[in-house]
Amino acid sequence: MFLARVLAYVLSGIGNRSKSSGNSYLMFNVLVIVFQIVFMILGSLVIAAYSRFREFKADKGGAKLAGLEKMISALQALQKLQEIRDQKVEKPAFQSMKISHQERRGLVAFFATHPSLELRIQRLKEQG
Repeated sequence: MFLARVLAYVLSGIGNRSKSSGNSYLMFNVLVIVFQIVFMILGSLVIAAYSRFREFKADKGGAKLAGLEKMISALQALQKLQEIRDQKVEKPAFQSMKISHQERRGLVAFFATHPSLELRIQRLKEQG
């Protein structure tokens, strides 16, 4: 958040004595909020991308340890388990406590911390 304040300071012109200080401080605060939101979104994208990278790397390591076919069949077994629905946990309060297994498309896919099982299986098959 330090960078947000530095950029807001430079762009608002607080250090420039020729401008009125009241408008500069208001502009500074608005710019800080805007930059913090932008940097938060960019940071979330980086964290999600790194998490997906680690998930693929874990799959690759699992394939080395257990064997490629066993790893693929384990992921396919997880896929079959996803299709089983428990009516007791279909409530929205419980849905927020687990990783969603729905296919993410478009912009939402960039914020996903876990790749879909289909994509993980596809990557392992391409490896072999």
